[in-house]
Formats: sequence, C-alpha cells, structure tokens
Amino acid sequence: WSAIETRDYARAERLARAGIAYDTEHDLDSWTPYLVGLYAGLRLTQGQLAEAIDQATRALTAPRITTVVRLPSITTLARAYALSEDKRALPMLHEARAIAEPTNEPMRIVRPVLLPLVEYHWLNDDRDAAVDALRACDRWRVEGEWDLGEIAAWHHRLGTDSETAHTSTIALAKPFVAEIEGRIEDAQLMWQAIGAPINEAMMLLGVKTPTEAQINRAIEIAERSGALAVARYARALARGLGVRGVKRGAYGAAKNNVLGLTSRELQMLQLLVEGKSNKDIAGKLSRSLRTVEHHISALYAKLGARNRAEAIRIWAEKAKRLND
Repeated sequence: WSAIETRDYARAERLARAGIAYDTEHDLDSWTPYLVGLYAGLRLTQGQLAEAIDQATRALTAPRITTVVRLPSITTLARAYALSEDKRALPMLHEARAIAEPTNEPMRIVRPVLLPLVEYHWLNDDRDAAVDALRACDRWRVEGEWDLGEIAAWHHRLGTDSETAHTSTIALAKPFVAEIEGRIEDAQLMWQAIGAPINEAMMLLGVKTPTEAQINRAIEIAERSGALAVARYARALARGLGVRGVKRGAYGAAKNNVLGLTSRELQMLQLLVEGKSNKDIAGKLSRSLRTVEHHISALYAKLGARNRAEAIRIWAEKAKRLND
C-alpha cells in the first residue's frame, strides 16, 4: 500500500506478486482478493488494462468476501471499463460510489471513485458532470501530496476553482506541479520515470492547446494500453483544434476485417488461435516477451476480452456472423 501511495510502482509490483503467492500458498483466502484488487489497480496505472480487468474479475469471483475487500477490484474494473469504452463503465462507477461513500473514508472514495468519474465525464465531453464529480472531491478532507495534486490538476484542466486549487504547490506531488506551472516536458519525464503512462496521456490532453506531438504521444500510449476512450478523445481534440498529422485509428488491413484489427493484431490473434504461448509468439515474431505481452493486452482491450479464451471466442463469434 505504501509503495503504491508513494508511486514506487516497481517495488509495489514486486511486493504484490510475492504477497499474492504467499497468501495463495497458505490458503489465506480472506486476504488474497484485497491484495489482488490492489495489484489490478497498479497494473491499470501501469497501462496494462487487459491484465487489470482480468485480475479484478478474478478477485471478485472469490466466495464470501466483504464489501471492503471487494472495493479495490470494483473501482479498478469500473475505471478500466471507462478507459476501454466498455458500456458497463458508468453503471459500475455509480455502484462503486454507492459502496465507497458509506465508509466515510476519503482514501476509499476520492482517488478510487470520484476522480475516475471526473475522468470518465471529461473523456465523454460532459464538462458539467466532470465538474460536479470534482466538486464532490472537495467535500472530503483529502491529505497527501498525490491526491491533492491530482485534484488540483483536474481543477487546472477544467478551469475551475477550489480550496484545493489554492493549496501551495509545495504540498503537491511534483508531476502535478510541473503540469500546473506549464512545464509539460518535465511532467512527462516524471511520469515516464514513475511508469504511469495513463497519467502521462491524460496530462498531455489536459494542456490548453496541445501540440501535434503531444496528441500523438497520448494516442500512442492509449493504443498500447488499450485505452480506447483516450485515443478517441485525443483524435476528436485534434480535429477541434485543426491539428494535422495526428495518427489515424484503424488503418490498412484493419479496415478490411470484421474485428477492426491491424495486420499485426490479426497475426497475434491467429497465433493465439493456434495455441501458441506468449514465449512462442515472441520467438516467431522476433520480439521481446514484454513487447508481445503489451500487444496482446492491447488486443484483448480492443476485442473487449478478459483473457485468451475470451478473445478466441469473440473472434469465432464475429467471424461466424460475417459468414452467415
């Protein structure tokens, strides 16, 4: 928890994996789902939406778990659905809020639920709803430089005002200070060093007049992560600003297949259908295992699949409908 709070994600990932393995080995069934839910949220922040969805879903299938234990997985799943344009996003965000607010604990309400609601409405061009959710954040006593920083950054992006917005920048985490002060390249480098690509993309799209390079960088992050809502917003923003040279979405072979996949994604999918492991695919395509894992995560997100079996099933169903 402390490593996640301080954005030491490499340490957090190492500890979470070790903790989950320990809990599983010693049958600590009442603890495991909470830790898996935290790990899912970490993976989402790291830009691994498909894995986040898979892990959160896994945690929620555990029997006899309490509301508090379920909460990290519900909030992660809701935000992952929102970023990947899953229609279940808004109902689940509202469900998460209904569960979180009775706890009266800001750490379970503000960053896990209310800020993703701000993000969802912003990406869907509903500024009034985004501002309402942000005002709700202001009603809670929030502490900590990261949470205060994110709230202040959203006020900056939306052009709103609050007591949080007037908080001294000394009290805010450095990437948010850099964004608010207009030092965008500094903020980018900080988010890259932390390993939080989703934060980097949202920051770039929150710039008052983003450049072609900034919009393209946000699209690159979004497509690699499977954050389709972010990519859509970025392209709409570019059109509205008259920015040219922005990366297109589906292209080439993607326009000619039923799933809207690129040639590389189709190749990946075919190898999955053939039962190839990630290691086999990496060898066949002469790519690193980590690169293949990123591509497959993006493929899952585009298909709306949580795992390999689901991706293959969706492919088979859509291909059958096309043939029919």
